[in-house]
Amino acid sequence: MFGRIARFYDLLNRLLSLGVDQYWRRVLARNVTPGQGGVVLDLAAGTLDVAL
Repeated sequence: MFGRIARFYDLLNRLLSLGVDQYWRRVLARNVTPGQGGVVLDLAAGTLDVAL
């Protein structure tokens, strides 16, 4: 199912959340503590929006 909406997921997420999703990504990025060597693993990568 996700394969059918993947191209539009990030856009729809921004529109439907009125941009709040971007705020939470910034909060997440500021609060992540990298492991040894500065490596962070995103296990629920989805569309890679957070990883990017």
